Amino acid sequence: MGSSNCAVSINKSAVQELAMHGPQDRVEDLYRMVAATCKELGVKPSRAFKKQKRFTGGRPCNHDILRWLQDLPRQGDEADLKFLSKLFATLRGRAHYDVVAKTEG
Repeated sequence: MGSSNCAVSINKSAVQELAMHGPQDRVEDLYRMVAATCKELGVKPSRAFKKQKRFTGGRPCNHDILRWLQDLPRQGDEADLKFLSKLFATLRGRAHYDVVAKTEG
């Protein structure tokens, strides 16, 4: 069994690759999850990620990313929040307008 004191971590490079190059439906689902976490934490989007090599590793499933997002209020540090802000901006830029409007509306 895992300890509740251990922070959940993710492969940030793989999440960044997913956000920049992943399928539209996964990006929009992930955007909804990230937007909810950002709203809860008061994190605003910053600059989007600029570049990322494609297919540098496996893409994590959204359920694994959700576990990391749920752990952020308890275990997140400044680097995690910076990454979250960039991730939010990147996903927001890739999501269709109607998805952004419904999510942030």
